Amino acid sequence: MSPSFTVYFNDEKQWIDVYLEDVSQEQFRENGGGDWGYFLATWEHPEHGEFGVLHFVKSILSNETIVHEVFHAVVELARSRGETINEDNEEDYACVAHELFGKIQRELRKPA
Repeated sequence: MSPSFTVYFNDEKQWIDVYLEDVSQEQFRENGGGDWGYFLATWEHPEHGEFGVLHFVKSILSNETIVHEVFHAVVELARSRGETINEDNEEDYACVAHELFGKIQRELRKPA
């Protein structure tokens, strides 16, 4: 299955593939997802290449679900770099979350 779209970050050195799945919430959960979405880390190198995939149930997609899963991706980014989010780097990671959320929103607003 091809991703619905891809969002790039870290000066376009990394990306996350996004899948909008037209399935019921029950089917999604049975296939290993959460109730509405999930993030799966796929990175092999913490600073370039594919970083992970986001899966969402298309029919019930909300901003709250997107933010929730983007947060998981950002925490995984910190872990991949051996960092903990703290007051010294919090703004950097907040900027990554902002960038990812914004790019996902722009893709979702594009005409089908």
